[in-house]
Amino acid sequence: MTTNPPKQVQTAAQTESVQGVNQDVSFKWLIILLALVAACLNGLYFMNFNGGWGNQADFGAFGDFLGGVLNPILGFATVGLLIWSLKMQMNELALSREQLSLTRQELKETKEETALSRQALEDQVTHLQKEASLNELMRLMSDLREQFKAICTSKVKTNNDLKNILINIPMDFYWTHKAIDNLRINKLLYEEPTIAASDSQELIIYLRNSFEYGTTERRPTQWHDLETLLTQFGRLVIKYHQLSSNPTFANIYINEAKGMLKPFQDIFATEEVAIVLGQIDGILYQSKQSELVD
Repeated sequence: MTTNPPKQVQTAAQTESVQGVNQDVSFKWLIILLALVAACLNGLYFMNFNGGWGNQADFGAFGDFLGGVLNPILGFATVGLLIWSLKMQMNELALSREQLSLTRQELKETKEETALSRQALEDQVTHLQKEASLNELMRLMSDLREQFKAICTSKVKTNNDLKNILINIPMDFYWTHKAIDNLRINKLLYEEPTIAASDSQELIIYLRNSFEYGTTERRPTQWHDLETLLTQFGRLVIKYHQLSSNPTFANIYINEAKGMLKPFQDIFATEEVAIVLGQIDGILYQSKQSELVD
């Protein structure tokens, strides 16, 4: 914001000050000039018409002489002073208009600077709010990631039907009941492609039926908990991508979310996960297109 007056205002003020000083000097010289004229007239009269002070008649003649000579001079001086006064008033009026114009310009510039400062503050507040939102999203994503790890390392709840399906899946090794009882979710869905559920259509049908049964009977299973966590994580990642000013960095989380969602969706094919996964695929497609354009 402007704290000092602009150069135009300073120049106008200096000009006004100089003009005021010049006016005072001119007026003083005018008074001195008139006094000198009067003194000269007195001197001329006494030198040419009277050798001394004279009598009363001489003083009367002297007054007539002085009045007859000085009156036209003083009248002319009065007219000159009137014209000079009008001219000075016009100059002062013009200077006042100039100062008013400069003041308006200064107010306009101050208003513009204030608007820019306000915009800068608003941008700063928006940036801080955005950073706070991103930090909060990262914190929530970290919490969900830990919960995901905890769920994935938990045991798969098995029954005789599931055990029979697993035993009958062709493997390079033989399933024991103890191994099935200790089977973890990450081993079934994520870590071991040789025993992944997606390799067995019978296992996929069983898991989907179990999921649908829990949904219909409103008896959530561990698969429902995993679905809820995955959709929450996916939505948070999408929100982070929308707010982030660095899409390349945000795509790391997008790919991470896809790696968590897709194996689950290949088995259970739920609507909620399909929606989130579709949005993630759309983001990755747009990012790929942007890279091709660049």
